Amino acid sequence: MEKEKTGSRPASEGELRARVYAHSMLSSALDAAASGAHIFPVFEVRPDGSCACEGKTKTCSPGKHPRTGKGHLEATTDEAIIRKWWTTWPDANIGMAARPSGRVVVDVDVKPGRGDGYVELDVVEGKHGKLPVSLRVRTGSGGMHIHLLGQAGDYSPFTALDIRGSGYVLLPPSTHVSGQRYTWLDPDDSRLEAAPEWLLRMLRPPVASIPEVDPAEALAPGASFDPIFNAALRSLAAGVSRHETWLRLALQARDARMPAAALLPYVEPFLAAF
Repeated sequence: MEKEKTGSRPASEGELRARVYAHSMLSSALDAAASGAHIFPVFEVRPDGSCACEGKTKTCSPGKHPRTGKGHLEATTDEAIIRKWWTTWPDANIGMAARPSGRVVVDVDVKPGRGDGYVELDVVEGKHGKLPVSLRVRTGSGGMHIHLLGQAGDYSPFTALDIRGSGYVLLPPSTHVSGQRYTWLDPDDSRLEAAPEWLLRMLRPPVASIPEVDPAEALAPGASFDPIFNAALRSLAAGVSRHETWLRLALQARDARMPAAALLPYVEPFLAAF
């Protein structure tokens, strides 16, 4: 640590903690990128539980939505860009884009109305075989992310297990609205194993017919899309598949003659939800 200049005010304990925290976020971001993870900055959660976006983002998901305009689409391993990002936002959470990182992330969680992800994982593994011992993260909500090498979309055939294959997840030591941090579960946070073929087969979405949209659900031209989007989030929480929910949203937007650009602001919050 740098010595304080003679006559200058000694750094407070809070300032010293902030320096360590900022160094931790930058160094953690660089370490993740060095391991092949494509990362980008995400709004962090402040000590009082509020999101650093200060409510300026239309669809705020505290601690989970990107600080940059294109979010996970501009994730990178470039050290110069990463240093610039975390110099600008030293406390920013660390987002990892799954697809360019070559990873499939199994999100094991316990949420009301959706069941117990740990129980479902035990059932799935009992039927198909154990997942390999790979990189694991304890999430801020007490769940677990299992990182595996492979390519997949975000389609999940499970009830209480989510899949991140084309979206993104947060990496340690990112902050969570619960007040907890994302942490590595294993001493070696660089071990990555390949996703088993049986899992990749399950993650291929079935060819499905396009769901019908009830005319009563159609959005009137010029009306706000927020109520429909919030209803879609409730559907996800109730266990409706991500694939079907997004397709229904797209159809409702189409029927309202909504331009595609108007739907774009909802993409990142949708991918980050649940």
